[in-house]
Order: sequence, then structure tokens, then C-alpha cells
Amino acid sequence: MGRKAEEPPDSTRGKEPEAPPAQREAKPEETQDPRLSALEPLLARGAWSDILGVLGPREKAGFLPPTLGLVYAVAEREVGPAESATAANEMAIRCVAGLLGVPATSEIALVLGKRLVRKNPAAWRARPAPPARVSIPIVIVGLLLGAAVGAYLAKAPLALLFR
Repeated sequence: MGRKAEEPPDSTRGKEPEAPPAQREAKPEETQDPRLSALEPLLARGAWSDILGVLGPREKAGFLPPTLGLVYAVAEREVGPAESATAANEMAIRCVAGLLGVPATSEIALVLGKRLVRKNPAAWRARPAPPARVSIPIVIVGLLLGAAVGAYLAKAPLALLFR
């Protein structure tokens, strides 16, 4: 007695068929550009000039893949001259469009691209607060000054205050 043609062999019975290689999920190590791992410590330090050095000159930046192009645009915007802001914005918009699979004229690419390369107004955080030996006397002088003005106003007749 022979087996039916449509019946699978005993070893594969009850198992899901294996997906073809094109449909298997790619591992991040296989799809990730090796330059991204070299950029991680530089990004953590905020070494934007070094990032530009790793990614190459401005003339070749347009040939980078969208992921690296976006990193290049952010770095260019951080350390580049003010004249390069427009070029960095355009590059970021194209890279976001490439990553999202939308046209470069898409509003979502425009908004996200410009937001990603916007300069961070963090200059006020760069300066530390004054030490306690300076802050405490400032607070004490302010309290004494307020108390003195309050005491003067409490003793002065109302007619003198509203002349």
C-alpha cells in the first residue's frame, strides 16, 4: 500500500512549512550598515565633527544610504555653517522620505525631516547653576530687602504713600 501524493512525509507532518529565503525576516546584523556601529559612541558623546569625518566629505553625502544620510544631515546642521542649513534640511527630508517609502514632496517627510535637523535650544542648560556659597547670600539679601520695604510701608501713613 503506497502513500497518497498529497500527504507529507512523517518528518514534516504537523510542522509549519519553512518560509522561502526572500520572506524570512532579516536579522538586524544583516541589514545594518557597519558604519552605524562605529557612529554610536560618537553620537553618545555628541562628537558631530568626528561623525562628519567618518561619513565622508559633503560632495559624497548624497550617495549615503538614507539611515546614514539622516545622521549626516543632523551632524551637518549641528556643526556646519549657517549656509549649510538649507542643504542639511533638504538632505534630511529626502532621507526621511526614503526611510518611510513616501515621495520627497510628502508633507510627512517635510515635517519629520525638518524636525530631526532642528537645532536644539539647549544653550541655557550648558551653563551650571551658581554654587551654594553664591546662591544663599543672594536669597538672604533678597529676603532682608523685602522685609525692610515691607516694614517701611507698614509704618508709613497711607496719606504719604498716595500723594
